[in-house]
Amino acid sequence: MAQPSLAIELDQLISSSFFYLGKWTTDEKLKSNASFDVLRYLLCRLHDEGDGKVLQGHIELSQGYIGQKLGLSRQWVNTLVSRLVDAGWLVASSTWTGENMRSSTCFSAGRSLRRLVCQLLGSMRKKRQKKGVNGRRQSLPRSLRSREKRQDFAFQREAEEQAQTFVGKAKDLTERFLRLGKQ
Repeated sequence: MAQPSLAIELDQLISSSFFYLGKWTTDEKLKSNASFDVLRYLLCRLHDEGDGKVLQGHIELSQGYIGQKLGLSRQWVNTLVSRLVDAGWLVASSTWTGENMRSSTCFSAGRSLRRLVCQLLGSMRKKRQKKGVNGRRQSLPRSLRSREKRQDFAFQREAEEQAQTFVGKAKDLTERFLRLGKQ
């Protein structure tokens, strides 16, 4: 049996994440447009990095770069990312490089995003069809079916025998014709 693909279409992932961000999050500040923008940008990058498999994507970006791309300040991006991390949509980690300096942030899918992806993958699987009252295929009883097979076999054998006798008669006739032609 073929393994199901873990790839999800980007537009499906983004629209579902926006819907569930409002549904699964109690923090009203997280429901702002700027939070959606940061989440959408990071989802696009995770989707690209993982070749459609968001759960396997890991990206390393500076918050200043994200702010520059989205037209936001680095401090505001830092606040929005920390809200998304607290809500479980992202996992973000960075190390200290010096006094008051951090390295680029490494982003990956958080527990809420993993939950959403699993939910989307589950809905994409083929559903089993329920068997109804007349769900079984209608078929003839076994004894009747086997009787028909025997009859078919007998007819086929008889046809082969007739063909062989016809070929035999045809040979005899051709031999007679050739003999008459030689005389």
